[in-house]
Amino acid sequence: SGADSFSEKKGSPLHYEAYKIDEVTQHKELIGVCFATTDIVPDEKGYAGQIKMLVGMNTKGNITGAAVLSHQETPSYVQPLTSPQFLGQFKNKGLKDKFLVGKDIDGITRATITSEAVARTLKRSLERVASEVLNLKVEKRGEVHFSKQFRNPDLYILLIFFIATFFLFYFRKKIIYRYIVLFLIIFYFGFLRANFISMANLGSLFLINMPTFIYNLAWYILIIGGILLTLLASGFYCGWLCPFGALQEIFKKFTNFNLKISERIDKLGRILRYLILWSLIILIFLSNNQNAANYEPFATIFPRTGTTAAWLFLILVLGISILNSRFFCKYLCAAGAFLWGMSRYSLFRLKINEACINCKKCMQVCPTTAIIPDGEKKVKIISLRCISCNKCVGVCPVDAFYL
Repeated sequence: SGADSFSEKKGSPLHYEAYKIDEVTQHKELIGVCFATTDIVPDEKGYAGQIKMLVGMNTKGNITGAAVLSHQETPSYVQPLTSPQFLGQFKNKGLKDKFLVGKDIDGITRATITSEAVARTLKRSLERVASEVLNLKVEKRGEVHFSKQFRNPDLYILLIFFIATFFLFYFRKKIIYRYIVLFLIIFYFGFLRANFISMANLGSLFLINMPTFIYNLAWYILIIGGILLTLLASGFYCGWLCPFGALQEIFKKFTNFNLKISERIDKLGRILRYLILWSLIILIFLSNNQNAANYEPFATIFPRTGTTAAWLFLILVLGISILNSRFFCKYLCAAGAFLWGMSRYSLFRLKINEACINCKKCMQVCPTTAIIPDGEKKVKIISLRCISCNKCVGVCPVDAFYL
């Protein structure tokens, strides 16, 4: 700020020197430096990769300004990231400041990982440049202890949800408990935290471009835990832990009308979901950007941001879901297609024994039409469609379902 000229990029770490020039003597006075954070702390990552910022600092080690040059964060989550309101709070912060979200920094709502990554990147960059370029005294930072992750309450809430939902499924508890869980899932994973498995998340895994592990254990537990639970029980994440799946299921409770879809169109719709999945995987690798796969309506409703087209798509999907149970899950969800594709390997899969009397009550309540006729005397379950919701178990008059 206020510099008349800048040097070429130089030094180690790489930086530009900023000078004030005396109008009379033309003497150059060093008033600060500026640098790209990716040159200083290349190991720091946000939710989806590096957040490249241009930072100016004066000779006292205080930030004079910061601007985001590029990032790979999901746009609908981090719209305030480049705003003066968010970046402006870092101006004048220096070596003695903590840069802690929730204390001396206001984070971006429902984008905690990104907010903390920005603050951490700026603090570490500031300290390194101050020490190695300006020769300022910097108090030695303590090592980041992995044990600090275990103070995060989100970690335990996740584990409680995982254990409780699997308990309800495995022991086939009354369906009323399921609806209580679904409301909690919508509130916590959805509107409060906006945490869910999306194609952008899966893209991070495909590209090996995940958030820094030591700071984001809860993210890894959600993604990897959701995948492992699906491997354990057919379609488990989709049926029990996905907030948008839960929202569609709750919406369907408002009406008993069911929009019937012919078997032929149903099969084509399910193929479409896998075509979307493979198209997005190819797009992710070609663009080297997981956000290229960001199309899901839950990335609009839960962060409560999005384009007009995104909101219209969301309204359309929820409207149809009132008429046809879990419409998006069955025909359009690429992340669900990826997870359901694992169901053939699940350890626990609902099966039907010989006690079945072919009453077809289970077919009527199955939200994903996973139960179909099997000859004249019984029905069968298609595991690749099952979300382990236990609705069929609850209505079966002869207890024909088992694991």
